[in-house]
Amino acid sequence: LHKEYRRQRQMCIRDSFGSTADAIGSVANYFIAHQWTPGMPTHFEVQVDESRADLATLLEPDIKPTFTAADLQRLGLTLSPQAAAYPGPLALIELKNGTDRSTYYLGTDNFYAITRYNWSSSYAMAVIQLGQAAMTG
Repeated sequence: LHKEYRRQRQMCIRDSFGSTADAIGSVANYFIAHQWTPGMPTHFEVQVDESRADLATLLEPDIKPTFTAADLQRLGLTLSPQAAAYPGPLALIELKNGTDRSTYYLGTDNFYAITRYNWSSSYAMAVIQLGQAAMTG
């Protein structure tokens, strides 16, 4: 079944773009046109204590990276060492989980570039996770 799915998917990609390479190239060109920076991470994990963090201020800019790591820490977030050392702007990304607690990430300008196609943060995270899965096989 998996082999048939892969064969069907390959045919669909070829029919739409001419080849798998064309499809990947099309996505890459789109990202570059929307300020994708090769080598930049898309996001970082973050710990959010909702009783301590100033969520109204942190979520106000939505998905546009506008905060420094120091700003985020001052507003009550606990950053990973990688996020704390990140030199560029960051955005607090909230992914709602129905009636469960939200999941939070810190988005970079590359996360924002993905959302130029579809403004949904959930869509952007799905694209990132799909890309990661494709890279690992």
